Formats: sequence, C-alpha cells, structure tokens
Amino acid sequence: MTIYTSQSALVGRTATADNIGAVMGVYGALRNLGKITGPIIIGGVLESGALGFLTLFQFLTVFC
Repeated sequence: MTIYTSQSALVGRTATADNIGAVMGVYGALRNLGKITGPIIIGGVLESGALGFLTLFQFLTVFC
C-alpha cells in the first residue's frame, strides 16, 4: 500500500525528534480506529435501509 507508506513518511517528517514516538503512536491508533469504525458505520447504514448497497458503493467511490 503506497498510500500508507507515504502517509507514514509525511507524519514522520512533520514530527520532531522529541515526540516522534508519540506522534506515530497516535497516527497508528487513528488508522486502526478507522478500520474498526468504518465497517460498523457502513453496516449500520445498510441495515437501516437508508441507502442501498449500490448507492452506498457509488457514494464511497466518489468521496473516498
């Protein structure tokens, strides 16, 4: 995944030497939080019937 590699490099460059560990830790935690909450939110939207699968897929294709 080249996006993950370039994002990590950018985060690493913007952090100072004093707090690079904390910055990378927060970055990793936020990435993992997105991996957990994303499917939960999408599953909730699909279960509620607010959007159909095709509409949701098209929306995510455009905005993600």
